[in-house]
Parts: sequence; structure tokens; C-alpha cells
Amino acid sequence: MRPRMTLRGRLLAGCTAGVLAFLLLPAVSEAKPPGPMTKMGRGVKNIAVAFFDIPATIGRAAHEDSVWYAITFGIFEGIGNATTRAVSGFVEVVSSPFPRYDRPLYDRRLGESPLGRYKN
Repeated sequence: MRPRMTLRGRLLAGCTAGVLAFLLLPAVSEAKPPGPMTKMGRGVKNIAVAFFDIPATIGRAAHEDSVWYAITFGIFEGIGNATTRAVSGFVEVVSSPFPRYDRPLYDRRLGESPLGRYKN
């Protein structure tokens, strides 16, 4: 039979792992400035995530307004958000060699409405 690890043993193991990770992992002094690969990665991410904007928008519309609005107009709003995200991702991938690496074309979270909240 193997003895169970006590809470004090778990705490000691966790603190030891934390100290070792702090000492052994290299420290990052500064973040690298954004470049062409940052812009291309942002575009690829937008293309990959575009489809998930539809259910996220429908869910947000159902939560903020009503289920009927989400079923009827939320679907179209989600398709519009997904299309906008995909097209902006494609434009960012194509234009990645050119400057303006720090400003994304489409800077919204999944399901976020371009119009703001419907009801206050």
C-alpha cells in the first residue's frame, strides 16, 4: 500500500515546483515588437474562428434581448459578423508583408455586436 500525500506534502511539492520553474525558465525582458508574422497569425486566427461567431452571436442575442430575436435576426447578425471576421482575416494574411502590424482590422470578441447592447 502506498501512503496518501498529505496537504502539507502537496503544498511543499507545489512550492518546490514553482521555485524551480522560476529559477530554471529564462526570464523575458521585453516583448518583441509586432511584425509580419504577428499580422499573418492574427489573420489566420480570424479565418479559423469566423464560423464560431455565428453561434456566439446567437447566444449573446438570446441572453441580451430575447430568444425570438436570436432565432430570427441573430442568425443574420452572426452571419454578418462571421463574414466580416473572415474577410478581414483574409485581408490581413494577404497584406501581412506591408506595415501597420500593431492595429488589427477586426478587433471584436466572438459574438460581440457592432451596435452595442439592444436593451439598457
